[in-house]
Amino acid sequence: MAEIKYEFKSSRSRRSMRINVYRDGRVVVTKHPVVPVSVAMQFVERKLPWIRKRLEFYKTAKIYDWTSWQADEPQVALDFVKSKIDKFNQHYQFTVGEVQIKNYKRMWGVCSRRHDLSFNAKITGLPQEQADYIIVHELCHIGQFDHSKKFWELVAQTTPDYKRIKKDLKLYSFY
Repeated sequence: MAEIKYEFKSSRSRRSMRINVYRDGRVVVTKHPVVPVSVAMQFVERKLPWIRKRLEFYKTAKIYDWTSWQADEPQVALDFVKSKIDKFNQHYQFTVGEVQIKNYKRMWGVCSRRHDLSFNAKITGLPQEQADYIIVHELCHIGQFDHSKKFWELVAQTTPDYKRIKKDLKLYSFY
C-alpha cells in the first residue's frame, strides 16, 4: 500500500486523540495542542491496521452518492421519524422528549440527556432497514446512555440483526 499521509490538527476541546479517515484518502489526526506530534505519531502507529482497513474499505466500497439526493421537506422527515419512534416505542415505552430534524454533516442521530432525539435530514434517503436501526439506536439511548452490553441488548430486542445493518450503514457515509 502507498505511503499514508497524515494531517495533524489541534483542538483545545479534544481530551483524547481522534483519527478521521475520509473516502478521498485523507487521514486527519486531531489532538489537544499540548500533545506532542511524536506522541500523536505513536498513537497513529498503533492504529495503522484500522486506518489501512478504512482506506481499503473506501477504495472498494460502492458508497452512496448523496449529491443527487433531494431532501424531503423538514416536516415530511419529522413525520417519518416520529411515526417510526412511535412504532418502536410501543415495545420500549421510553419517555421521549423533543424530536427534531437537523442537517448534520457527520452523524445520523443524537440523544440528549433530557431524552430529546435529533436526526439527520438524510435519514429519509436511507433504506428502511438502516433508517429503522438509527431510530432504534437513538431511542435505546434513553434507556441506556452509553454503548455498553446492556445498550446493545436493548437494540437487539427490536433489531436482532443490528450488527449487519450497522455495518451496511457505512455504505451511506456522507463524508
